[in-house]
Amino acid sequence: MLRVKLASVPNPDHGEWLAPVPTRYITVQSLKEASRKCREYIDGFNLGSGSWAGGQVLQNRKRIARISYNRRIWKS
Repeated sequence: MLRVKLASVPNPDHGEWLAPVPTRYITVQSLKEASRKCREYIDGFNLGSGSWAGGQVLQNRKRIARISYNRRIWKS
């Protein structure tokens, strides 16, 4: 079982001073699914690359990968 962090940070270049949406951790079955869920979160909340702060993939509390804004999977 894997968990992926979905998170955003404020982007002061766009007048944001509070994170636009709440942080969530969701369970996924694979890195491919984690990438897809990250994209759904990004698109669903209309986040730009400067606001994306999630994508850390955990297995048993250990980070095993990161999903970047463009959905690329970076294994740790």
